[in-house]
Amino acid sequence: MRLTTPNRTLPAICLAVYGCGQLERVAEFISALPADYREEGVRFTAGQIAGQYAFEQVKLDRKGYDTRRLLRCLSILNNAGAVFPTDEALAHADDLINNFTADFGHDEDGEATFRIKAQSYRLKKYDCHALWARIRQADLLVDSVSREKLFDAEESDDLSFMDDSLDFRLTAHLVDPQGEKFASVQQYFTVTDGRLSVEDLIDYDFTDYPNFHDESGNTYRLIELLTEKFIDRSVGAVKNFLASQNMTPPSEVQKRETIPEYVYSVSPYSFNQ
Repeated sequence: MRLTTPNRTLPAICLAVYGCGQLERVAEFISALPADYREEGVRFTAGQIAGQYAFEQVKLDRKGYDTRRLLRCLSILNNAGAVFPTDEALAHADDLINNFTADFGHDEDGEATFRIKAQSYRLKKYDCHALWARIRQADLLVDSVSREKLFDAEESDDLSFMDDSLDFRLTAHLVDPQGEKFASVQQYFTVTDGRLSVEDLIDYDFTDYPNFHDESGNTYRLIELLTEKFIDRSVGAVKNFLASQNMTPPSEVQKRETIPEYVYSVSPYSFNQ
């Protein structure tokens, strides 16, 4: 009963209640839901959000998906005060099951049983898509800028000609529309010959997934697009740091590989080692 043909377009995930295990909070959110609630231009109904909640709760049980388990979660949600059409909630839960889980056989009643493989260092397909949507909607808040060398100490002899290079690390937080900080991002900058260059490198770390690994590369590309969106903010933070430290780049420094379209002029400051 739970297996139908997957949609060509993956169903959207409501981030306002994604991963929320607090029954009362979800019930209150559904009760106060405006008629035209949207995220990223996608409209969510009370039934869809209830179905998502039921899917997530059953997903956590890791005992497979069937109608009885879903109805039990929906009944608990309804008893907590949430009002929604049950048929629509079940239909949306089916969409999430069919598109974000894998079929691992059938139960004793002949119904398709779904389980999600446990992966220590990888997110599940559903979580990945929720995380990608979270990144697309995120704001970037600069936390700090610091001076650093990008190379390991043991390589210093081979790179002695770059000893005068000025390298900087900018650390920022990604904040979702609910105001929660869910990731940290590091960008790297080089000051050389009166120019501030953005290095072609980004590091990131997610609060809830310390061992995150995405073989598809989608996460890196989305974060790269996000940092490009807020590049003026990041560059301004580095310039302010230069000014606060009374720095100016040395006259002769070899340029490193950078992203050509993101090179900015730096106003002259005096430099004190």
